[in-house]
Amino acid sequence: MISAQYLTEIKAKLLASPAVITVAIVKERTLLESGYFRDRLTLKNGDFLEVVEFFTVLDNRCISESYRYQWMDETQ
Repeated sequence: MISAQYLTEIKAKLLASPAVITVAIVKERTLLESGYFRDRLTLKNGDFLEVVEFFTVLDNRCISESYRYQWMDETQ
């Protein structure tokens, strides 16, 4: 399933980032033709970042349809 592989790659990239300390998966959903994830990241400088993406699968590729992020300092 392409959407599940895409989510696996996204999580690996987030975890490999030197700026990211932890990744907490809030919600993720994969279907044959689309997917969604919402993660909360703790950054090295103490800030928090929440990221959300909805994507569709077209021609065996995942296409980002919409995304958002919210960046908060350590006091939130």
